[in-house]
Amino acid sequence: MTINLRSGKESGKIQLILTIFLSIVLAIFIVATLPQINLENVTSSFMPKGIIGIFEATALLFVAYIGFEAIATVGGEIENPEKVIPLASFISVALCSLIYVLVGFASLGVVNWTVLKESMTPLALVAQATLGRYGEYLVIIGGVVATLTTLNASLLASTRGTLCNEQRWILA
Repeated sequence: MTINLRSGKESGKIQLILTIFLSIVLAIFIVATLPQINLENVTSSFMPKGIIGIFEATALLFVAYIGFEAIATVGGEIENPEKVIPLASFISVALCSLIYVLVGFASLGVVNWTVLKESMTPLALVAQATLGRYGEYLVIIGGVVATLTTLNASLLASTRGTLCNEQRWILA
């Protein structure tokens, strides 16, 4: 939290390091699953829960995408925000969507969906099946880093919103 109170630039550097690490973990996960993907797992039961399953998945993804408004929250500290914020938002949503699709495809390709739905840690299960115990540890560490990136972004957005409101109140 003290990183966020110091400056948005310092917090951004930490966020970049954590995000690069997390991206590497996800890339390792995706590449490691490629040789073990069984297309039968992916194609055999398309929409097994029907339209209800689509709504459940949509609700879950909606929650996952809520954090993208944090990009606009730090707009006061960005040079040329009119150009940078829409571009950053588009690139972020596009890359995250691609990562979600690749991780989902890789997971379903390696472990059948009926097994995944029963697991409390489905990605760790897939990583264990492809990379063994070290893969499981890698995904767990990736989960911790993902939590840290979310926490850092949330704290940055909330402190910047508060700072902006205080500046408006003091200047008014």
